[in-house]
Parts: sequence; C-alpha cells; structure tokens
Amino acid sequence: MAWIVETLNATVDAELKALPDDMVARFWYITGLIRDRGLERVRHPHVDHLQGPVWEMRLEHFPI
Repeated sequence: MAWIVETLNATVDAELKALPDDMVARFWYITGLIRDRGLERVRHPHVDHLQGPVWEMRLEHFPI
C-alpha cells in the first residue's frame, strides 16, 4: 500500500516554503521514504511517533 503525505493547511505549506533549501530537500526525501516504505518503517532520525495518530517529521541535519 502506498502512503500519501499531506500537510495540515496553507499555513504549514507557507512555513515549509520559507525553510532553507536543504531542509525542504530533507522534507521531500522523508516524504518519499514514508510513501515508499510506510510510516511505521521510517523511524528515528527521520520521524518519531508522539502519541495516537500523531507523528513528528524531523528535518534536522542528517546525511541523506
């Protein structure tokens, strides 16, 4: 099953566009991992489960 990654709203989209290019690239890299592998298979340092259906995507510096 392929996953679909969506942002919450236009505010989040604007904040994403305002990030430095390297962080935007990491966002797209991580969303590709989620889409291809599934959220539960993409773990730290890329994403962390917070609680219930809420997950955190981490755009920290890491090698890609």
